[in-house]
Amino acid sequence: MQDKVEQVAFSRAEVLALWAKAVRKLRDAGIVGVSTDTALETAYAAGRIGAVALLGSRHLRVRAKQGHHELTFAAVAALGLPGLGDLQMTSAEVRADRRDADYAPEEATAAQVAHATAWAKATLPPMRAALVAGDAVLAARLDPVP
Repeated sequence: MQDKVEQVAFSRAEVLALWAKAVRKLRDAGIVGVSTDTALETAYAAGRIGAVALLGSRHLRVRAKQGHHELTFAAVAALGLPGLGDLQMTSAEVRADRRDADYAPEEATAAQVAHATAWAKATLPPMRAALVAGDAVLAARLDPVP
């Protein structure tokens, strides 16, 4: 995996902006009236963007094109942070549901949306804790997980 992850310069402002986007995505997933496909995609994106923010806080970015979502989760899991060691595994079903929603003629089910939303709600708090543990200044500036 080392050849697929690169060191990059991420500013604190970029990490904060990515985190705010992840939190907005989680909120947006709960908007009444959106399609189940949109709600599923948005809940999944919340976890993925949170992972990008966390990697960015460690000055890392996945550079692979094929499989970059899975590699992003694997890279976070490889950091060995509390509550995130199984992130690649826990994201697998949500990733599969999102892929199916993108390519299948049927809409995502309510159960798939609930699963993706529950996954994001369980994933973002340990990500936020890891962000704060890596940079205490972020504690007062990171949006809370809804």
